[in-house]
Amino acid sequence: MIINIKISNPRSFRFPSGYSDIDASIIKPIEVHKRLVGSIESGLVARIASPILINGVYGSRLILLMDERTKVSRVMMGYSVWADVFLVPQNVAIASGFVMDSDILRLGTGMIVMVDKEKEIVGDLKIQKSHLLVMTGQAQGAYPEEAGGLLVGMIIDGDLDVRRVVPLENVRQGSRHNRIEINPLDYARIERQALKEGLGVWGFYHSHPNADAIPSEFDRANFPFTNWWYPIIAVGEDRSIRQVRCWKLNDDRESFTELHIEIYDSKPMSQAV
Repeated sequence: MIINIKISNPRSFRFPSGYSDIDASIIKPIEVHKRLVGSIESGLVARIASPILINGVYGSRLILLMDERTKVSRVMMGYSVWADVFLVPQNVAIASGFVMDSDILRLGTGMIVMVDKEKEIVGDLKIQKSHLLVMTGQAQGAYPEEAGGLLVGMIIDGDLDVRRVVPLENVRQGSRHNRIEINPLDYARIERQALKEGLGVWGFYHSHPNADAIPSEFDRANFPFTNWWYPIIAVGEDRSIRQVRCWKLNDDRESFTELHIEIYDSKPMSQAV
């Protein structure tokens, strides 16, 4: 089976392709001796974890070392999980299914989702009505300027299940009627908080005052990730919400695919981080 691994914080990783996605096939589970601080009578204190070893199509080998509570079956089913990602250098041999942590290079920690490339997964946006009202209310309040924020949640079966909406300040100095810019420190803060909750930042929403809810050329050139969800809110001259549509930037970064929005009722949740 050929899978595609998507990592939510690609700036922490350095793949030869320059992208955070990598095509790979699963080889087999292996055992890693992961060193812990301490010793018993001069002996090394270690533990055995159950990671996934994958073999990239370009020859790279990666080890996903998940939280001990995470079952491998959840990863194989396409659920998103947090994992430490290690690179196995080409000159390191994996003898009898064992490798020492001193022989591998840690790339970072990221939220991992594996997608079977033989299956067509559209990727709906699943969002509570109360969350959507936060987004549209912010867009109406900021009119005639653009407004936006981040979507925090979890990917389940290829869909984004939004758990929290985080409105952010538009720090753009000029052309605020058709441009939005967020403070990178706000993004870093929200991502750290999401990590603590076992979630990830998986989307960015923004408004289009007096314009359609479709991505502009500026959006295409500036949307950061191809594996994010991008809802757009169209606001009319009377501050009415004309339309809300969701998009994904295609891998070629030249076009978009529209995604279905599934809205459901739930008890109101705090939107603040």
